[in-house]
Amino acid sequence: EHPDGLLSRDDEVAEHAALEQAMREGIACGEFVPYYQPIVELAGRDVQSLELLCRWNHPKRGLLAPAHFIALAEETGLIGPMMLSVLRQACMDLPRFPAHWRLSINAAPKQILDATLVTQLLAVLREHDVPPERLDVELTETALVSDTARARRVMQALKDAGMTVTLDDFGTGYSSLCYLAEMTFDKIKIDRSFVHDITRDPADAAIIPAIIALARSLKLRVIAEGVETAEQLRFLQQHGCD
Repeated sequence: EHPDGLLSRDDEVAEHAALEQAMREGIACGEFVPYYQPIVELAGRDVQSLELLCRWNHPKRGLLAPAHFIALAEETGLIGPMMLSVLRQACMDLPRFPAHWRLSINAAPKQILDATLVTQLLAVLREHDVPPERLDVELTETALVSDTARARRVMQALKDAGMTVTLDDFGTGYSSLCYLAEMTFDKIKIDRSFVHDITRDPADAAIIPAIIALARSLKLRVIAEGVETAEQLRFLQQHGCD
């Protein structure tokens, strides 16, 4: 370690390797666990889906949020096994929930370009007798930018298998409108950065109704993320957000 307290390059490499190995072992041991974020139908205020959020129940460092490990998981190629492990545990939890509740899971950019993704997901669902119609796969624009043609094929395969597909973080990328026109999404999710200030920022208050109107014209359902106040909830409900 340097005198200023910073890790040397060798130390950083060693720590990176140790964390990667711990991650591999953690996936095998079931240390990566699902936390559930409810997706609520605004019309009746009923829960319709549960978004799977991953946490690492680290044996020494305690419960870690995704900011501590997702980037490394994507870099090392462990994001796929991690996601499948969390989905497997969620499928085991599903019988405890109402029969109409669905699961929503985030696919990393590399996963949505993987032709075997659908086969992997179906294998986990089949293992626990969960119909594909109960799974929604969320993806961000990043996956579409790198290889649009391949992403389109995987998306269509997901839909052909009975799953639904959501465009996540809508409004934060460069070509969202282009992808809405080119690809057959079922839903879009408005990014929380727009929702946060809808009752204070005139620009956000104008953008969200426009997004909802656009989605309506394309026959897409709309989810807003990051709703934390009654005022935000009323605004979204008044403007027809699903």
